[in-house]
Amino acid sequence: MIKNSKIRFNQHAFFSATLPVKISDAQIKRHINDQRVRQLKDIRCPLYLRFNASRTGGTWWFYRYEAGKQYPYRIAKYPSTQAKDIMDVVSAVSV
Repeated sequence: MIKNSKIRFNQHAFFSATLPVKISDAQIKRHINDQRVRQLKDIRCPLYLRFNASRTGGTWWFYRYEAGKQYPYRIAKYPSTQAKDIMDVVSAVSV
């Protein structure tokens, strides 16, 4: 019998840091205070919302893939650019 053994479980072990969702303002509000979620990934296109450390906002990232390489573009800040407006920005960036 082992005495004084402490078992520590990693509370983040079963949670992904990137959550694939259809990004909306409701989804952002639902996950912005959840420390287990680092970023949201839109399931419609290569768009990510990465939360800042203070969980007060974040940065919108768009990824372009060309010739097997990945090119990230920082396109806006949240909450300055809301989820309802970001798809217009993405369509302008991806042209």
